[in-house]
Amino acid sequence: MIIAGFSGVGKTELAKKYSNVIDLDSAPYVYDDSDMLDIPFEERKGKNRTLNKEWPLNYIKDIKEAVNKYDYVLVWDREDIIKEYKLNNLDFVLCYPDKSDLVYYEQRYRKRGNTEEYIKWKLKQYEEKLEFYNSLPNKKIILKDNEYLEDYFIKKDFKLIKKENTMIVIYDFDGTLTPYPLPKYEIFKKCGIDEIEGAMRGKLIMEEENLSLYEAYIEAYRRYLKENNIPFNRESVCLGADKVELNDGVLEYFKDLCFSKTGIKHYVVTSGFEEYIKDTKINTYLDGVYGTTFTLKNNVYDTLKILMNEEYKVEAIKNIVEINNVDIKDVIYFGDGLTDKDAFKYVHDNGGKSVFVSKNKANDKSLKILKSQGIIDYCFELKYGRNSEIYNFIKNYK
Repeated sequence: MIIAGFSGVGKTELAKKYSNVIDLDSAPYVYDDSDMLDIPFEERKGKNRTLNKEWPLNYIKDIKEAVNKYDYVLVWDREDIIKEYKLNNLDFVLCYPDKSDLVYYEQRYRKRGNTEEYIKWKLKQYEEKLEFYNSLPNKKIILKDNEYLEDYFIKKDFKLIKKENTMIVIYDFDGTLTPYPLPKYEIFKKCGIDEIEGAMRGKLIMEEENLSLYEAYIEAYRRYLKENNIPFNRESVCLGADKVELNDGVLEYFKDLCFSKTGIKHYVVTSGFEEYIKDTKINTYLDGVYGTTFTLKNNVYDTLKILMNEEYKVEAIKNIVEINNVDIKDVIYFGDGLTDKDAFKYVHDNGGKSVFVSKNKANDKSLKILKSQGIIDYCFELKYGRNSEIYNFIKNYK
């Protein structure tokens, strides 16, 4: 069930408490908040923010994916996006307060840290929205007497599955879920090179132009495409993503241990291209992907929006912990090399578990270095199929 809810009905708290509910807050889809990461989420509302050029298609895409994973998908109720729901044949229920309850909503907005400008605007907006709601034939949930959406669900005996300690498993991608430490982008073949040549050119650029390794690799990627008259866009970047080779048993592992079957949430945090991962076969089993992204200009990738380097990987892990309302102790991080060092350290030092995966544990130099630093909790052979070390560890982890 998709529920388009007025601000303050209790969407976020409902999703925090129950595992079969997800709140797809629109803000991360509408806005690019990469310059506001130091400002608490609720305090950003009402401020001037940069618009995300991928809106609203990015939101509609995630709603469609969420309805296959959750019983209740909570979404935005603005008129323009509701029109998008209808265009995409998304059936939805409206949820909003009775007018007599607005005094309670003013208190709710203030309590959660919204600005005074936002509060005045939201309360003023109610009358306009009410007229629009009444013009729609959709089923309506009207909350009264300071009732929250959770109260309504309980009163109407809706199926709700209480969250216990949600287990969060986060994976690096290249070398962890694939057999190769470097991404094997199909577009490289069109340029007549392989990933090793690409990495070597990146190292040269790094030394010549004093760039970080990640920046230099992306610059090498750009130059190869330009030299071969290939546009730097989503089509080029994601070419072949649906055919990417995965490690032994990876698909079987995610199918068996996905959230809908186990309550375990799976995320990928990678220095690679975020959209590439979202086009792979495993994306349907993931609860989120964090990777390198770009701004768009005339449907071509322009400037870097997020460079998922070692430091930003840690910020991504913090964000995953925050949106799931869990403790870092409930997090397990999988990686395969020295570029995962900061992530390993952050998770390990704060009570989570760091897991190194390797094809050859006895002779893995990166493993030896990281173990000597005391930040690796487990090391497993690079196999994910049923009865493998990794499969059994996650399935039976308490």
